[in-house]
Amino acid sequence: MTTPQVMRTRAFLAPLVLLVGFSACTDRVEEAHFALVGGTVIDGTGRPPLADATVVVRGQHIEAVGPRTAVDIPNDITTVDVSGKWILPGFIDAHAHIRRWTLPRYLAYGVTSVRDLHGTQDAVLALAEQANLNAFPSPTIFVAGAMIDGTPPTWDDATGVADETDGRRAVDQRSLAGVDHIKAFTRVPSSVLGAMVDEANSFTLPVAAHLGLTDAVTAATLGVRSIEHLSGVPEAAVNDPGGLYAAHIQGYWQGWNAAQRSWARLRPSALKDVAERLADAGVFLVPTLIVHEVYSRLDDPAVLETSDYAVVPDSVRARWNPASQTARAGWDPGFFRTARLAREAQDRFIRDFVAAGGMVATGSNAALDFFPAGLG
Repeated sequence: MTTPQVMRTRAFLAPLVLLVGFSACTDRVEEAHFALVGGTVIDGTGRPPLADATVVVRGQHIEAVGPRTAVDIPNDITTVDVSGKWILPGFIDAHAHIRRWTLPRYLAYGVTSVRDLHGTQDAVLALAEQANLNAFPSPTIFVAGAMIDGTPPTWDDATGVADETDGRRAVDQRSLAGVDHIKAFTRVPSSVLGAMVDEANSFTLPVAAHLGLTDAVTAATLGVRSIEHLSGVPEAAVNDPGGLYAAHIQGYWQGWNAAQRSWARLRPSALKDVAERLADAGVFLVPTLIVHEVYSRLDDPAVLETSDYAVVPDSVRARWNPASQTARAGWDPGFFRTARLAREAQDRFIRDFVAAGGMVATGSNAALDFFPAGLG
């Protein structure tokens, strides 16, 4: 008979989530000593679920995980019966735009770490600092500050850079401000992106990119660590990306729409080739498929009527206007049909990427319009 194994660990408590009305993220977690008994553990490694398990927690660390019969519970530990519940590592939202109201919603969804990829710089850095100092219940937040764009910047609170020197300076400024990573946006050309990556490497700061004027394979070759929203993939898969680049220069939504149309037309073999090259390059993809899905179906009111949207504050939901977004982006019934076809190609691309050994992280795009915290 095989003896049940007990995993002794000093893993941090923050990533532990119990899917009941009990949260491991408390203001006084450093004083917590307890054992969760009877739940089913999914450890995230791909191993089978461990039923009727015991998880011993002391302070900010998980001390032991194993079958109930194999784990000794110390006398000074409080026992919590979680039979019929699930225990698993905390989820990570790898693409977010945090707002104060989203933080408790993340915890309610079991999200214990959030990677923020753009906000008004001083405001988002201050919010993250407060959260990470336990001023209020919150996931751990990793911030990029304001994203770096070309000139003129797409959004007013981004930093526009005109050349490689500007790009390096913008990276330096963010390093001094204490960011965790750098975010590049659609109007940054490849020459400037390469300079930004080189500068970020000197501070050991990874670069995330929402691409527009650089194809995904080139970005990966330059050393971009993660590619957001599947951007740059159509540009890498077509023979001549000039038309797509022109659309990105024209405007954000023009570039988005051109990419969606391209996705719907691309040959599966061309996309598979790009998927394999990106996997070989070791770049992470953060596809935010929820963004593509919601935008492709924003003509259907039912999209915004799920329980996920019911928890969004009324004052926020009042600003989420599908008709206004549709007009601003220039979407018509033909666009929505095309975008839904593009979704099939995007899902197939992700499957090819994973099959080739590629690494994928999930993100919600919250709390931009139409994207609640935890939805992804």
